[in-house]
Amino acid sequence: MKKLTFKQAEKLHKELWGWLAKTGDSDKEAWPGWVSYNKVYENNNNCFACALVNRSGRNCHDMCPVNWTKCYDYGDDCLQDDSPFYKWDIANTEKTRKKYAAIIRDLPWRKKP
Repeated sequence: MKKLTFKQAEKLHKELWGWLAKTGDSDKEAWPGWVSYNKVYENNNNCFACALVNRSGRNCHDMCPVNWTKCYDYGDDCLQDDSPFYKWDIANTEKTRKKYAAIIRDLPWRKKP
C-alpha cells in the first residue's frame, strides 16, 4: 500500500467534501471514491487530514492540516460544537449538510509541516 502524501490528501479531501456538498449525503463512507482509494492507499479513518497526522503519531486535533480557524472564532479542532464539521455531522436536512460540506471543502489547508 502507498502512503498518502500531503498533496494527495488535500486533493482527496476536496473531492470527498465536494461530493458531500453536491449530494447532501450524511455518510462519508458512501463516497464512491473509497473504492479506488482503498485499493491503493492505507486506511485513513475516513478523513484524509487525520490520516496524515495519525501516521506521524501526532494528535490530529492539535496538528490538523485543515485551517479550521478560518471559519470559526476559536479552536483548531473539527469536533468543537461550533465547527462546520460538527454542524454537518448533526444536520438533519440535506440542504444543511450541503452547506456545511461546501464550507469544509473550501477551507484552506496549512502549508505542509
